[in-house]
Amino acid sequence: ACGDPKAVRTILQVADACPGMWRSDEVVFVQNWLKSSSDEGLCVEALNLAPQAAGSVPLNDLPPRCIAAHLDCGADQQCLPAARSSATSQDLLEALLKLCGSRTAMMKLLQVLVECPTSMSKQLLLEVRQAVSEAPQQDLCKQTAHVLATPDFVSAPPSTATISGALSGVFEASLSSFAVRVARHLITTFDTAPKDGKLNAVEFEALRRSLAMHEAVLQLGGKSAAGADLVGMEELEEMLRPNLRSVLEHKAAESSVDTYPSDFF
Repeated sequence: ACGDPKAVRTILQVADACPGMWRSDEVVFVQNWLKSSSDEGLCVEALNLAPQAAGSVPLNDLPPRCIAAHLDCGADQQCLPAARSSATSQDLLEALLKLCGSRTAMMKLLQVLVECPTSMSKQLLLEVRQAVSEAPQQDLCKQTAHVLATPDFVSAPPSTATISGALSGVFEASLSSFAVRVARHLITTFDTAPKDGKLNAVEFEALRRSLAMHEAVLQLGGKSAAGADLVGMEELEEMLRPNLRSVLEHKAAESSVDTYPSDFF
């Protein structure tokens, strides 16, 4: 098609937008390279780039089930970039851990691994898929990381940094959710007169005194709702979030990071 510059550029647009085994960043590299080429010189430039591009594309046709898995992954906004940025099966495993906030995206990416050619054991990949499908949502990252860290799984399991990063992401998400729930609980309890979803100075002072035993954690001593300033749920969440980390870390050590510590109050 290199005799038709418009066709070449259109093919590259399709390659970038659709799922496949050609990495998205390499497609973009070729696109950018050819942008500076004249229509007359496009064919020569494309031929010069062909050996480099061919190195990352399988020589054999992909099995129909592999193509179907890629298409299914491509329909998912989280699965698609993970698959497109991965050059090897090992890259896909690294990407899998980064998707552990979405079980659906993880299952679609695992389907690509199961159905497409790879040097990995299909049996072990099926075990990972089963673990992902059965794990409780709050334990999804932890259990997936545990399975992928099995010594016999691959020659080079996901790096410690990747596993730690994935678990850290879940912890931060849980911290935010925890802060919202604590703030909502406090607003509901102390918002009395008027009941407007916010704490006035009197209500906030009642909250602060009531939580005196938790002052070391909540650190509300220097906070106030003076005058006409009202404290809503978002403001209270922002006050609480930095100081709730130690509470959540303590609870996470006892159970899962997404367990709401109901005995806090």
